[in-house]
Parts: sequence; structure tokens; C-alpha cells
Amino acid sequence: TLTPAHGGSSSNTTERAADHVAYMIGTGSSTLGNGYNKTGTTINIPATFKGKPVVAIGNNAFKNLTSLTSLNLTNATNLKLIGDNAFDGCSGFTGSLTIPDSVTTIGNGAFSNCTGFTGSLAIGNLVTSIGNGAFDGCSGLYTVTIDSGDISSLSSSDSDLLSAADVVYVKTGLSVEAYITDSFTKQETSDKSGYDMYYKTSLLELVFQPINTLTPANGSSSYNTTEGAGNHVAYMIGTGSSTYGNGYNGTGSAISIPATFKGKPVVAIGNNAFRSLRDLTTLTLTNATNLKLIGNYAFDGCSGFTGNLTIPNSVKTISNYAFSYCSGFTGSLTIPNSIETIGDNAFYNCSGFTGSLTIPNSVKTIGNYAFDSCSGFTGSLTIPNLVKTIGNYAFYGCSGFTGSLTIGSLVQTIGSSAFSGCSKFTGSLAIPNSVTSIGS
Repeated sequence: TLTPAHGGSSSNTTERAADHVAYMIGTGSSTLGNGYNKTGTTINIPATFKGKPVVAIGNNAFKNLTSLTSLNLTNATNLKLIGDNAFDGCSGFTGSLTIPDSVTTIGNGAFSNCTGFTGSLAIGNLVTSIGNGAFDGCSGLYTVTIDSGDISSLSSSDSDLLSAADVVYVKTGLSVEAYITDSFTKQETSDKSGYDMYYKTSLLELVFQPINTLTPANGSSSYNTTEGAGNHVAYMIGTGSSTYGNGYNGTGSAISIPATFKGKPVVAIGNNAFRSLRDLTTLTLTNATNLKLIGNYAFDGCSGFTGNLTIPNSVKTISNYAFSYCSGFTGSLTIPNSIETIGDNAFYNCSGFTGSLTIPNSVKTIGNYAFDSCSGFTGSLTIPNLVKTIGNYAFYGCSGFTGSLTIGSLVQTIGSSAFSGCSKFTGSLAIPNSVTSIGS
């Protein structure tokens, strides 16, 4: 697929004059090297060339070839080394990048300034060295998966890689805390089997609003601002993910949270994002398929919302007071099987919800006052088996339940007044053997 840049016709050359070598075949291996001058836009590195294994991509091999749009390394099963600046400046590459499991060394600046990548980065399980600035400027690689057993260079010599990432998956069992905990926080659970998950600690401090429905509260016309003055920020775009945040002052009454904005996944709705905006009448979250967290007080006091509320099945945490005093909802509440935490006062005084309340089996924590005064729910109520604590006043005043109450087999603590005022439950009540405390 290559033509020698020095004008020669031989494919077996020992010339080593940097950029003038197109490729070099050693005694038993091949190195795809410097001087690519073809017009194709797709680069597919093979496992072998002329019957010899391709073990390296030479220094500067495809440097600054901005016309290239696609890079595939997955077939290069013999590849050991990606040379210095091998793909530096190839800004036309798009999509994700996978480093094969055979690779042990990624050279200095190997993928620097490859700004077009917009997906995930997977680093093979044999990588032991990542050069300085190997991924410098690859701000679109917002998810990084690490399989390698020796990744100390991620911090010491290539901090650019982790500074661009928002989510890092590390193969379970690898010791990485010394390298990434300054910027990342390990999550209690992971949505990728066999891997520990780390979120960028600063991610949830970002605030964001979409330009098409909002007006910057600070009077600015720019949608990409780093101003951090609390509620005065209308929106802010992070390095790889977006968080809906503080300062909404638009005139629209309908809020629809998207899956992505400017190619970046919307992973959170920030604290106080739409708090006390009673003029809002419609909330749609079903399109927000990347949403992980709904922040504290995110929709607190939005009493104008009507109809149903469906939480997308990507969300893991409904934070404290997230929907408290949203008394205008008049339909059902759907909580998906991805939810693990329902925070304190999460649905406090959402008295308009009707129909049954299903708490999914994924839930581990039901906070204090979580459903306090949600008097419109009817039917039976089952507390899932993973729940250990039912918070104080969790279902206080839920007078509409008319069926049975089933408490999960792992519940240890039932808080004070947890079911006070739930006067219409019927049938028998079994307290599981796991319960050690029942509040007043």
C-alpha cells in the first residue's frame, strides 16, 4: 500500500534517512515507516507484509497527513511498536481508536493533535510504555479503557491522555490509584463488566445549557465559556462530556434533555439546574440516553410540570431533592432498573403522581423522605432485596397505597416513621430476619 518516498522501486531497503524511508523490511519483520505519499484516505495496518510480520509503525510514518480519515489497527496482530509522531497531526481521523493487544510501546507524540477522534480509546493489555504527549490534543477521546498491567507512564509521562478523558475503565485488579485519583473518583459500581470505573472528579462541577433554548445569564453571546460564577453561568462545555447546570433563564416552557451536545455525551444534570422554575410545564428525559446523574435540587420546586415522568435507564443516581415539590406531575413515575440510589427528599411532596410505584431491583438506597407525601400512588409496594436501609419518613403520608407491602430480604434498617400514614396497606406484613432496627 506504500510507495518509497525517495523514488526507489525496491521494497527491501536499508535506507534509514528519516522521512525518506517509505517502509523497511528487516531480517524477519516489517516496519511500516516514513514517507507515505498515497492518495487514499483509509489506513489499515496489516498483520503481515510480503509474508513477514509487521511489528512496528515507524517514526513520522503518517505525520501531518490531514487528508486521512480512517485508521484501523485491529488487524495488526503482530504490532509491537507505534513510533514517535507516527500519526502526529492526522486531524482527519474520526471515531474511536483501539490499540491492539500485541503493542507494548506507544512512542512520543504518536497520536498527538489527532483532534478528530470523537469516541473511545482502548489500550491493549501488553502496553508498558506510553511516550510523552502520545495523545496530546486528543480531546475527543472522552472514554479510556486500560487493560495493561503497567500504566505508570499514564501519569508520569502522558498526563495529556487522562486530562482529556472523562471516564476511565481499568481492568479489575490493576493498581492505578497512585496515577489517577488526583483527577478521578472511583465509582462504587461499574457499567462495564470486569472493569473498575472512574469519573473525572471535576465533571460534575461543570455546568451546561444548550444554546438553542437558553440565553446566557451573564449576558454573553458565547456558548463556550469558562466563567464559573455559580448560577450566573448559562452553560459550559467540558473536555469530553456535558453537564446540564445552573443558570437557566430562557423563556421556553418545555425542557428536553438530549443525549449529546456538540458531539459530547450529556452525562449529568447539575445541582440546582432548573430549581424553582415554576413556569416550566414539560420535562422530557427519555432522549438523554447517556445520563448518569440527576443532581441535587435539579428540578426542585418545578411545580408546573405535568403528565408522566420517565427516568432514562442509563441513570444511576437521583440525588437529594432532585424532584422535590414537583407537585404538578399528574401521571405515572417510571424508575428504571439502572437506578442504585434514590436520595433524600428525591420526590418529596410529588403528590400528583398516580398509579403504582415500582422500585427496581437495582436500588440499594432509599433516602430519608424520598417519597414523603406522595399520596397519589396506589396498589402494592415492594422494597427490593438489595436495599439495606429505608430512610426516615421515606414513605410518610403515602396514603394511596391499597395493596400489600413487601420488604426485601436484605433490609437491615427501617427508619423512623418510614411508613407512617400508609393506612391502606392490606394483607399480612413480614419483617425479614435481616432487620436489626425499626425506628420510632
